[in-house]
Amino acid sequence: MSQTFTGIRPSLWARCVTAAVFQGRGVSEAEPEPEAREWFFRGHVFEEIVMRQIEQKHGRENVQRQVVIPIPGVGEGHADGYLIPEKALIEIKSTVAAYPNSDTFQFGVEQLRRYLAYHDEAEKGWLYMIDPGSMKPAQVYTVVLTDDDRERIEREREHIAALGDDGIDGPIHGTGWRPCTRPSQARARLCPFAAVCFEGWEPPDATEVTDSATLDAVSRLYAIKTQKAALAAQSRALEEGEKVAQAELADLVDVGDSVVGPFAVKRTHVVMQPRFSVRAFEAAGHSVEPLAEFFTVGSEYDKWTIKQADAPGDVDFGEAPF
Repeated sequence: MSQTFTGIRPSLWARCVTAAVFQGRGVSEAEPEPEAREWFFRGHVFEEIVMRQIEQKHGRENVQRQVVIPIPGVGEGHADGYLIPEKALIEIKSTVAAYPNSDTFQFGVEQLRRYLAYHDEAEKGWLYMIDPGSMKPAQVYTVVLTDDDRERIEREREHIAALGDDGIDGPIHGTGWRPCTRPSQARARLCPFAAVCFEGWEPPDATEVTDSATLDAVSRLYAIKTQKAALAAQSRALEEGEKVAQAELADLVDVGDSVVGPFAVKRTHVVMQPRFSVRAFEAAGHSVEPLAEFFTVGSEYDKWTIKQADAPGDVDFGEAPF
C-alpha cells in the first residue's frame, strides 16, 4: 500500500488551488497530527479491502492498481484503480460522512475529475464511499468530466504550473481558489499549509452592541437555547432505549394490531421514499436545469449561535493564532 508521489498531489489540488501552488513552490508542510495519521492509515486499509472486492468481482486481470497519471507541469496523479473493460478510474474514500452532501464526497469528485482530465483512456470515474462505522457495502457514484470541467481544470493547472506567478491576482480567502475563511477551517480540512496561508491573519473585530433591548433579546435567546440543548441531550438518551426496546419487539410482535396485557400495540412497516442527490446527479455529468420546474426553492433564514464571551466583543475564530 506504500506509494511514491511526484510533484503536486491532485488530492490536495482538488481541495484548494492555492495549497497546490504552495506545494509546487516547495513550502514546508506541517506534519499531520497523530489522529490524522490514523485516518490516513484507515483510508489505505479500506482502499485495500474495496480493491480486493473489485478484483474478485471483475477479475484481477481487468483491474489496475495505483494508476499513474502524468499531469503536465504539475506532476503525477495516482488513482486508486482503473477498471479496464469499463474505462473507469476508481477512487475510494473512507469516511463517516459517506453521503453526497459531505465535503469528502465533493473532494473525491473533484479529484476524479482531475484524473479524468489527463488520463488517456478513461471515460468516467467511480467514487466509492464507505463508512467504516457501519461496514455496509460502499456506495458507488459515477463521475463524468464535462467540457466546462475540463476547461476549468486546465485553467487551474496553468495557474499551478506557473506557481501562481502568471499575472493573475492572488486569490483572497473565501474564494474558489482559496476557499477557507479562517485558520480552523483550513485545519479541519487537514491542510498542511494552514499556518502559511493565514500568516499575519487577524480575526476581524466583532461589532459590539450595548443597547439594553438587544441585550435583553440575546439573553432570552441564550437561555432558551441552553434549555433546548439540555432537553435534546435527554431525548437522545431516551432514543437509545427506544431503539433497543423496538429491536426486541421486532422479534416478538407481528405487523398489524396486537394486544399485549393492558397495551394496544400497532406495528406499521414503513418504506422510506427514494432520495435524490443533486450533487451525485451533477457529478455524473448531468445538468439539473431540465429539472428546475420540479424543484422547490429552499427558504432563507438566519442561524443564531450564542455563547458566553470571555470579554465584550470576543469571538472564537478557531484557536488563532496557530
